[in-house]
Amino acid sequence: MQNQLRRGYAQNIFSVLGFYFTIFTHNPLTLYRLYAIPYTLSPPLLYNGSMKTLLIGANGQLGSDINKVFSADSAYQLIPTVREELDITKTEDIQNALKKYSPEMIISTAAFHRVDVCENEPDKAYQVNALAISALAKICHAQNIILVHFSTDYVFGADKKRNRPYTEDDNPGPVNAYGISKLAGEYFVKYLSEKYFLIRTCGLYGIAGPAEKKGNFVDNIIAKSNEHKEISVVNDQILTPTYTLDLANNLKELLKTQNYGLYQFTLCPFR
Repeated sequence: MQNQLRRGYAQNIFSVLGFYFTIFTHNPLTLYRLYAIPYTLSPPLLYNGSMKTLLIGANGQLGSDINKVFSADSAYQLIPTVREELDITKTEDIQNALKKYSPEMIISTAAFHRVDVCENEPDKAYQVNALAISALAKICHAQNIILVHFSTDYVFGADKKRNRPYTEDDNPGPVNAYGISKLAGEYFVKYLSEKYFLIRTCGLYGIAGPAEKKGNFVDNIIAKSNEHKEISVVNDQILTPTYTLDLANNLKELLKTQNYGLYQFTLCPFR
């Protein structure tokens, strides 16, 4: 019962955070795209039955909500995997998973996204965020599998004088190792794939929290407060937070179309 109450409390906090950040601290330098699927999209991709979909990174912050949302939709036959079963940097893991599950679509949430660590370990950042994505894109193209890959607002930032939102048509310009590695991954997907959804998003937050951390942002702040520990939070970043459950729900609808290409998803909707 306590866990249920705690999750409900966190859910309410996230709703308030989404409202507050969207209304009061929207950053003109961040990604800009309202969560809305236009009515002019192509006919549904899924006509009969359900699409067998392999989810990589099902226990992460975003992956856990994709797992929850897609599992509840009969349009998808979701196959969740975690790193212990499928390490995206190991081609043999990918090949074994394809032989075992024969997916029609792959959703990959795997990434090395600890920005500060990427600066000290650029080789690892490039291996996970670029070379592994290159291998995955090649395999998907060869086997006619739809690829869904996530990128970041960190592909921007070089234009220091910019005072308006970024769109999909703007030229990228990363300023750190993480952004460079993610942009390289984007280019590999575009160059090597035909059937792909490339999703840039920004400031993710959710119930699960990042896989490499214990708990989500709200849980950690509450825990430190209860323990009377000093709370250290960055105060020099302005971004548009994106609730992972909202992202998962809107992604679910987008993937039912044949509108392949690059999308920027951010700004939480009101309910």
